[in-house]
Amino acid sequence: MLSERKAGQSHRVGGVLRVGTLLFLLSSSLFSAQGYAPSTEGHNEPPKETQQLPEVRHRQRDSAWAWPKERMNSKTQKVVEEWSEAYRKTETLQYTETITYLAPSNGEKSLHITLRFWGKRPNLSRVEVSVEGANESAVMVSDGKMIWEYDKSRNLYMKTAQPEGALMVQGELGILTYVVGPSLMFHSDPYVSLTRGATSMELAREEKNKEIIVRRRQPGRTTLTWLDSEDFLPRRYSVFQNVEDDLREIVREKRTGLKVNEPIPDSLFTFKLPANAKMYVPPRPETFLLKPGVEVPNASWLTPNGESVPLSKWKGKPYLLTFWAEWLPTSVKHLKALEKLLQEVQEGDHDFAVLAVNAWDDLDALSRYQKEHENTPLTLLRDPVTSQDSSSVYRLFGVRGLPATYLIGKDGKVLKAWIGHDAERIKQIKEAVEALSASQ
Repeated sequence: MLSERKAGQSHRVGGVLRVGTLLFLLSSSLFSAQGYAPSTEGHNEPPKETQQLPEVRHRQRDSAWAWPKERMNSKTQKVVEEWSEAYRKTETLQYTETITYLAPSNGEKSLHITLRFWGKRPNLSRVEVSVEGANESAVMVSDGKMIWEYDKSRNLYMKTAQPEGALMVQGELGILTYVVGPSLMFHSDPYVSLTRGATSMELAREEKNKEIIVRRRQPGRTTLTWLDSEDFLPRRYSVFQNVEDDLREIVREKRTGLKVNEPIPDSLFTFKLPANAKMYVPPRPETFLLKPGVEVPNASWLTPNGESVPLSKWKGKPYLLTFWAEWLPTSVKHLKALEKLLQEVQEGDHDFAVLAVNAWDDLDALSRYQKEHENTPLTLLRDPVTSQDSSSVYRLFGVRGLPATYLIGKDGKVLKAWIGHDAERIKQIKEAVEALSASQ
């Protein structure tokens, strides 16, 4: 079963799932204005007890991705615009895609997935997925109002309200967690979708009458996309991820049978719920966080100067531990709010610290932030591992989304935990810190 294989491979492919099958973008199980919360575990098996929840959940939108920090040169700009225009002209699109999650060098087998896609403007789509050598198959259908996900092998389904103008929607059930769909090109401006979230985009190679290769850089990974030089639509792509300072190919995809603007019957975009299918409720990212009373792991991170510092250095004093990324605007806003909170606590002459660990980001992110915020009272640190699934932040601290914040007591144990950023969360953090300070 794929669920068993995936459980054993979660650290290998967890970050890969954020790459985005179908449309070459970072994918996620949860996007929201409160923060970016990727989650790679807990999506394959049904909950042990049936939960009575509303049948229709509202799918949250991606509204927090940063724009590329490096301006594209004119040749790259022209190619990306042609790529975007090709999608704008596409009224219907259908193809078959083979996806290979490449095995690491520890003897595990590569994972091979076959995907069939149909899309029709303005907002109809269908995705069928199967796994080679496993009894695993699933379907995702967008009928214009609802997004249906159905895991055939487990007879489980999800029904979510289709967001308007969403940049992308990540599958949340079974093997659909490997898939971004329905196609975001039928929901938003293709140019925005292609460029948003990248730190840079550039032409890797351009050959007349052959292929155009576009290199897209993102925190911790690089994507190469091969475009057809005539229709500017992608035919294949590879994803390379930074693993222990080594750039490794982790995903390889190829499209065949691509058809553009050919008739597709609307009946293909309807979904009839099979008899006796059970509703699946995926766990939220906060359920993975360390619980109150648990001693925090003694991980080591780097200072801006490259010095390795163990978390145990702060044992004996209370502190906030927050994980953030420069590319996520709400994450940076969270740091600003914690700066203000720390200044208020220090004015009260309390011995308190805020440790801000930059995670799942490029290696220069912390240096850039430090230069722009020279007088920050926060203790800035950096995770030396840039990929999500290999980081101590993910493995040891249960963090499935950013920003994530822990309040730690003098004894080194968790008092409270929060994920995301908004006014209510900051209020809760402030009240918890004030109560802790008053008790010292």
